[in-house]
Amino acid sequence: MYTTFQNIGADPTPEVHRLTIDMPNDLKTWKEIVSRHPIVVLYVWRQSCNPCVMLKNRYEKWVHEIKQRYNDHNNTILFVKDCLDRDGPMPPEGTPSAVHNRMANMVPYFIIYFNNSIVFRHTGFETRHLEGYIDVCMSDYLQQLESLEPPLPMPTPPTQPPSSEADTRSASIQYYTTTS
Repeated sequence: MYTTFQNIGADPTPEVHRLTIDMPNDLKTWKEIVSRHPIVVLYVWRQSCNPCVMLKNRYEKWVHEIKQRYNDHNNTILFVKDCLDRDGPMPPEGTPSAVHNRMANMVPYFIIYFNNSIVFRHTGFETRHLEGYIDVCMSDYLQQLESLEPPLPMPTPPTQPPSSEADTRSASIQYYTTTS
């Protein structure tokens, strides 16, 4: 009896499976996905690659750990899997997989997009390198969010003038104005 690559390892849990998406078949959808998510981690692999198949469960557990570390419930970090040989030995031309096939000289291959630009490429599954770049991207993203927050509004002066001298002093202190 022969073992096929699809039968190696346990299937991912439904929870982990929801944390990653498969590569869409058209470039327009892929570009929309990358533009909508601040951080996209792309995992490029092949079913015919033994190390890729052996990494399947380890990768999915790692995705789960990253999502938990950042408490990322709104998909700030999106994880995408691109199986280059899902439709045959070579991906069809005009698809995102064909582009990634030309970029990746070996698999497993990772590409990290930040704000719609590639910031990191790596062959192999070195989690410390990947995590380091994800940390930098997440830090930059959070700084961008902080800079977008509106400033606190200035307090408004009372609508009625103070009725006594004591009220005038408290109004002067509270609103940083002076009275004569």
